[in-house]
Amino acid sequence: MTVRKRGKTWWYDFGNHKYRGPIPEARTKHEAEQAEVKLKRDVFEGKYGREFGTMLFAEFVGDPDADQFCAGTFLEWAKINKRSWKHDQFRVRALLQAFRGRTLGEVTPLAIEAFKNSRRHSFTKHDTQRSPASVNRELELLSRIFSLAVGLGLAELNPCSRVSKFKLQNQRHRYLLPDEEPALLAQCTGLRKHLATLIPFAIGTGARKSEQLSLKVRQVDFFRDLIVFDRTKSGKPRSVEMNSEVRELLLGLCKGKRPDNYVWISPATGAPYTDIKRAFTGACSDAKIEGLVWHDLRATYGTRLGEAGYNAYDIAKLMGHASITTSQRYVRNLPIGAGEAVMLKNQRRHNTVTSDAPAALALVVSR
Repeated sequence: MTVRKRGKTWWYDFGNHKYRGPIPEARTKHEAEQAEVKLKRDVFEGKYGREFGTMLFAEFVGDPDADQFCAGTFLEWAKINKRSWKHDQFRVRALLQAFRGRTLGEVTPLAIEAFKNSRRHSFTKHDTQRSPASVNRELELLSRIFSLAVGLGLAELNPCSRVSKFKLQNQRHRYLLPDEEPALLAQCTGLRKHLATLIPFAIGTGARKSEQLSLKVRQVDFFRDLIVFDRTKSGKPRSVEMNSEVRELLLGLCKGKRPDNYVWISPATGAPYTDIKRAFTGACSDAKIEGLVWHDLRATYGTRLGEAGYNAYDIAKLMGHASITTSQRYVRNLPIGAGEAVMLKNQRRHNTVTSDAPAALALVVSR
């Protein structure tokens, strides 16, 4: 090592005196040597002597209200590289309001923690307290902004890496029950007629709503009875086998259409549906079905796969999960007899205390 102490200050000097300077923060020789290692790494990576984080945060992000995003801004990059760029355009407003006037280097972990706490205790436009999940989405966006800034050499590090997100308890345990399905489909008439095919398709394929509404005729292979989803969440194509019901309804929907046409087209606009939330909510309300959202139809597909004997690995492949941990949420069936086995074990353990047999444990499995 080439650190030396002059007076009370440690100095570094390497590269035939090309790189030299004080290390005022170092209090010991070990701290000075560690600082020198970092400086040598900066030289190797071309960072030595450069100033990072001097650009204004708002300047780098861009103006979300502009007709066209400026080149070199995060929003312009997101529009080109992210399908969810419109969500970024909406969420970034809160970040701009919190960090406007600050440079990238001035957005510190402490400042992000203050933003996180403030947003958690704020209220939405519907006068409800903001959820931890919403705040986490904003923190994820902020982290992506800094990751891009680091990649472009405008920031030295991502301060979000030192800020933890809120832990969520948001796993849903809701799926469409067998007796609810005919009641729901009975409400899919008139202006909700399109749901009569959309709902069975979602249950029969496990497609996400975005995958379903963007489905085109060319993605349906009647020869092999396969549907190829190419606009998936992971970006990787996924094939799902058609059952007889799904095949029958797709034959009618695809008849007379060109390969590049959308499968579901709104008769009112002549364009693909952008959302079906209002129609689905109304159908559930009229059918007296509570607590069901569209994504629960995908959960119904996974649940029925589990009941049919598919393991978590198979379900992960069919549903496009990156990890089988996610697939475990859709395997809701229990081994038959598990409840009675537990009851019998407990009965044997406590038979010296009481001779009264406990009530039979009901095991309910949706088919």
